[in-house]
Amino acid sequence: MDTKSKNIKYSLTGKIVAGFILWISIIVGLGSSGFLLINSDDINTSTYDETYEYREHVGRLIHNLVEFATKSTNGGQDPLDKNRYNKIDYNLTEAINFNYYIKNLKTNKISYKIPKGLDPEDIKNHPNSIYISSREDLYDLYYYEDIENMLSKSPQDIYILINDPLVAGDKIHEIYENHKFVKTYEPYAIAGLIGSLILFLISFIYLVLVSGRKEKGGKIYLANIDNIYNDIQTIFVLIIAWISIIFVANTLSFSYNKEFGVISTAVILAIDAVVGMTYLFSMIRQFKKGQLFTNSLIYKTLGNLINIVKKLYGSLYNNKIFKPWILGIMVIYGLINGFLFKNIYHTFLFGKLTIIAFNGIAVYFLAEKLESLALIMGSAKEISEGNLDYKIDKSKVTKEFEEFAGDIESIQDGLKNAVDKAIKGERMKTDLITNVSHDLKTPLTSIINYVDLLKQEEIDNDNANNYIGILEDKSYRLKQLIEDLIEASKASSGNIIINKEEVNLNELVNQASGEYEDKAQEANLEVRISSEKEKSLIYADGKYMWRIIENLISNSIKYSMPGSRIYIDIEESNGYGRLIMKNMSAYPLDIDPEELTDRFIRADKSRSSEGSGLGLSIAESLTAIQGGRFDIEIDGDLFKVIVEMPLV
Repeated sequence: MDTKSKNIKYSLTGKIVAGFILWISIIVGLGSSGFLLINSDDINTSTYDETYEYREHVGRLIHNLVEFATKSTNGGQDPLDKNRYNKIDYNLTEAINFNYYIKNLKTNKISYKIPKGLDPEDIKNHPNSIYISSREDLYDLYYYEDIENMLSKSPQDIYILINDPLVAGDKIHEIYENHKFVKTYEPYAIAGLIGSLILFLISFIYLVLVSGRKEKGGKIYLANIDNIYNDIQTIFVLIIAWISIIFVANTLSFSYNKEFGVISTAVILAIDAVVGMTYLFSMIRQFKKGQLFTNSLIYKTLGNLINIVKKLYGSLYNNKIFKPWILGIMVIYGLINGFLFKNIYHTFLFGKLTIIAFNGIAVYFLAEKLESLALIMGSAKEISEGNLDYKIDKSKVTKEFEEFAGDIESIQDGLKNAVDKAIKGERMKTDLITNVSHDLKTPLTSIINYVDLLKQEEIDNDNANNYIGILEDKSYRLKQLIEDLIEASKASSGNIIINKEEVNLNELVNQASGEYEDKAQEANLEVRISSEKEKSLIYADGKYMWRIIENLISNSIKYSMPGSRIYIDIEESNGYGRLIMKNMSAYPLDIDPEELTDRFIRADKSRSSEGSGLGLSIAESLTAIQGGRFDIEIDGDLFKVIVEMPLV
């Protein structure tokens, strides 16, 4: 009995029945949901005259009535167009259940449309009549602003009465019948929605469990549709859904036959449900089979591309190490082994010993070659890690790999010579700058001292005093140049000690700007500082950050166009504090930004202004030593420097 019930549970008939129930539950659920959603206004109101459709329709009729009553058709101050008059007359005539009584308060003219058996004055006293006048509050009406405007120009007393009971034949009666229909079938729609949801869950869970299996715990069987790539299936389903949405939207919006629109929508939803179920359970079966991701065109394509890349990568090794004759040896080795196994393996002990000996010799030679290759690879790794003095023991390298080992040694020697020359040249350059700078400082100090002594002497010759002043300026400028040279040499060689701490970038910029305020005013420049935050705390050496900012401000003052502004912006971005300085250059910037950080390079190529050409080089070196980033941008004559330091 248990076996029979298990067979029924996993049988094709059971799956078809469950699938049909699932499909029906989807259709009923969608239909019930659509019914409740589309008719939500009728569902949420207790009577038909509370619905939005009724209030909007009656509001439009009232607007037509007021317009008809307040505007003239005989060429008056605000006449009605003939077409508009005919349209209003048609609307009011067709509204069988819409009755009215109108009295013009200026002319006492009376117009009305009343049910049979009622006197015009009876509408005024009817308990269900709606009174409309410029003296009344009309906020509850649709289009009330327009109605109030018309009544203010032509005062009217208007009474409106809706038939009770309603007479068939107009929009008001249709609204009533639709509300009655919705209220009648609302419980069935709710019951259908709940029932379909329960059936959906039961049948869906059942199909998920049994899909792809013919027995409990058995093998997963795939359907024919499962052989189609998953991404192709997905694209097909999305296209079907897109077409369905467009078709349903157009059918419901533009179809003049409401019944045709509903039937068409139901058919489309039924087809979509079948397509969706087929797609969903195909994915479930493939997931159980373990091929949900592998059975896709994208996966297959990527796999083929990876294999092609691997083959191309492997072909890179087809060089002097792996010569073509090695492939020939491998083929010969395989053929010999095949011959031995076929012809002498069964000749008792001699055949087996022969095969073992042959393969033992082959393994020995292979191990010898692999050992040589391992030695060369080890040497290459040592060189890549910077150990240029590492030597290969050539006595352990076989003849086949001697050329390869020689190439590695040549590369090693070339790198070593290049590094030695670079280090020697850099050391000589640094030593030369340092030594010359120190040698120049001694006589320069004497010159400065003697200039000070000359200034203390009472010299009546004005020219002599001018010459002394020039000597003082030039000697101090030369002293500054020498100090900049020494600092640039230390910064570029890294021969300085960095003490990083918490530094307030805003405070440094404000202090440096204050110190250079007088020089900026002398150069007819305005410095503007802006900051996103009151404090931007960076992790840097305060002394060298001060030197960087000082160099940048000094550089801007020297080379900015008189009468312009220097902009200093302080920002924070991606874990860095950013100092951005911009100014308009007084000289054409026909130079690459990277060249400006070279030593002795200046934007003023005529060298008519003061400056050593070392300020930006020093700032870049000091920024790099502190783990920051330094960048220069040029846009026409706009010069922009960006310094970035890690935030605390």
